[in-house]
Amino acid sequence: MVAVDYPDPRAVIVEDNGASGICSLLTIRRRAPNMLVSFAIAVTYPTPSAWAVDTNPDYYTGFSYHLTYIRDATVEFTFTGTEVWFYADKNLDHGFFSAVIDDGEPIVVNGFGELTSHIILFTAKVSPGRHTLTLKNLEAKALGIDYFA
Repeated sequence: MVAVDYPDPRAVIVEDNGASGICSLLTIRRRAPNMLVSFAIAVTYPTPSAWAVDTNPDYYTGFSYHLTYIRDATVEFTFTGTEVWFYADKNLDHGFFSAVIDDGEPIVVNGFGELTSHIILFTAKVSPGRHTLTLKNLEAKALGIDYFA
């Protein structure tokens, strides 16, 4: 048996390079020097017209930040692993959203609060394997997507 050294999942950032709709190329950055790997489709915006994209690296991690004010707008993050983290911001114009892994029960999360960036708004441990985290905006208030890890 060959031992495989898997990275600490908190040391990997998945970004969508500012694309709208289905992301065909994602960047995975390990928080280590000279480590950059790309792979295909992991983040999907099923209704891309519901999302605005900001690419100001001064405010967001990496390449982009997606924002919607559309109720029921969703984003899906497909990953293989045992834990997932969703990073974004809280702000006074943000509201409630749900987080569902695979076909599980929705967990309601409140994004409202004083402006705080680069925080974990949702995290979950799962059984080993391939999973999909779906976030759904529950109000006509802001839901921002910075990155997943």
